[in-house]
Formats: sequence, structure tokens, C-alpha cells
Amino acid sequence: MLLAKIRSVLVTMLLAFPVATLAQSPACPLAAGDTVARAISQVERRPLADAANAMPWYNELLLEAGIGGVVHVAFTVDTAGRVEGATIRIVRSPNPGFDASVRRAVATWHYAPASLCAHSVRVRLDHEFVFQLVRDTLRLRWLFDAEKFVAATTDTLPDGTPRTTVVSGPTPVAAAAPWAPAVLDSAEEAALAQVIDDVGASSSGMTRVVCLAGPGGASADPDSGRVVRLTRAGIAVLPSRRCPPTFTSMMRRSGERPHPPGEDPFEMQVLARTALSPTRVLFDVEVLQATGGNRHRCGVERRDSAWRVHCRVISSWVT
Repeated sequence: MLLAKIRSVLVTMLLAFPVATLAQSPACPLAAGDTVARAISQVERRPLADAANAMPWYNELLLEAGIGGVVHVAFTVDTAGRVEGATIRIVRSPNPGFDASVRRAVATWHYAPASLCAHSVRVRLDHEFVFQLVRDTLRLRWLFDAEKFVAATTDTLPDGTPRTTVVSGPTPVAAAAPWAPAVLDSAEEAALAQVIDDVGASSSGMTRVVCLAGPGGASADPDSGRVVRLTRAGIAVLPSRRCPPTFTSMMRRSGERPHPPGEDPFEMQVLARTALSPTRVLFDVEVLQATGGNRHRCGVERRDSAWRVHCRVISSWVT
């Protein structure tokens, strides 16, 4: 009796096995005109992404705001391996500012197309982008064009979804080599020239005065040749020690002679010099005027015997 039951169960399993196998295998050949977009699990050969596919850029405003996160995008790849633009859909995003960058990048992607029954077929895909912020190096990105890049690494989630981590930040800084004093002085002068150009000439037509501190502070005179080279039309550069008193109009004590009319001079001093590599150096320059001031950070890079300079205001104050 027991033997008969075992035989019956085995027969049932053997009969069911071909049916189950048939249910899991694709129905070949495909019907004529079959244009269904299939899930990745329904194809025989998965689509293969082109290694040259572009990565999305990290939105500059989101970088400055310190915002990162995961963007999940879904789309369909056609039988030629191209992404169908109309099918791109942002499933999840930490901020709408990421969406346009992801859409633009994915719309240009190419694949070796998926296949079923030896025919190319449309297939639905998902992809995750993890936008990762490098907080400590944002200012270097702003100062050196070569730092503005996206590094991306791709792995796979447990469910098979590709995930790309997008890190926007500078390349590793090379060990700083000692700079020859004369070369460092030349780089510093290039930074000061940029800050003075940013200050600009006065709109009133009167000569604007910049008081430049020497290497020992306001009591030390800077190099006279530098003072001459930094002077330009509408801007007179003078050593701080020899600068006139403030030009604040109509502000004087009883018994004093009024100061000449005009604006207060700009007091300028280099506070810090930091060599980052054999070709890159940072300068912090303080600019004071009347009751306020700015601190500029300048990135100076040596390129083919010339200096490339970019400065940004990193702090401002009013007293």
C-alpha cells in the first residue's frame, strides 16, 4: 500500500516537471510585431551598458548647499540599444535639482540590446545614482578648473539593480613640494593682481587707493617693484605705512582739518600661503575698507610658465 502511494507521487512529479519547465521558458518563436517591453527577468540575454556612457553632473547649487542622496530612475531600452527618452521616469529623488542631470545623462546611454528567442527586444531597466558629497574640498573645486570632475563607481544592489556612486570633488592632492621663494612671490603677486582687479576702479572717476601691507604686516613696506606693477588705471597701490588717513568725507573732530573728499582706501594683506602641490598654491588675502571687509581665497596654478588665478570671497563682515 505504501509502495503504491510512493509510486503515485513520483509519477505526478515527473508529469508536472515538463509543464513547470515549459511555463518558465520563453515562448519561441516570438509573435510577429511583438514590441512588448519586458522585465529584465524575462529576457534570455540581458542588455550590456556601454562603458562610455556619460555620468550625470553634480548640480553646483546642491553642492554648495551640501545636499546629496539617492536618485532611482527607470527607463526602457529599445531593440537598437538606445534609451527611449519618453520612458525615463524618476522613481525617487532627494531633491528635484538632481533630476534634470540624471535625465540628460540617461537619455544619451547606449546598450548592447537585450535578446529573446535570438531576437532583440525592448526591456525595462532601473538604475540608482548615489550622489555623495565631499564636504571638505568644495572650495578647492571652485578654485581649480581641473578639480571640477565627477568620479563614478558602479556596483550592483542585491536585487540586481545597477548602482552608480557619483562623487564630486577634487583629485587627491599631491604631496606639496617646496617652492623657490622667488616663484612663490610671483604667484602671490598674481593673486594680489586678481584681487585688485576684482576691487576695480571707482565709478566716481576718482582714483581708488589700495594700501598694501608688506611681508611683516602694515608696518613693513612691500617690494617697490610690486607696488608699481600692481598699480593700474584708476587704482593707485601704495605701501600701507605710507597710505593717507581715511578719506571719510564730512567726518572730523572739532579743530581738525577735514580730510580730502572721496572713499576710504582699501587695506590689503596676504594672511596665508599654502602650497598644495608642485604647481598649485593657495593664498588668503584680507581686504578691509571703512567698517567692513572680505577675505579672499585665491588658487594659483602654474601652467606653461604662466599663472592661472581664480579667487573667491570666503567670508565678509561689517563692524
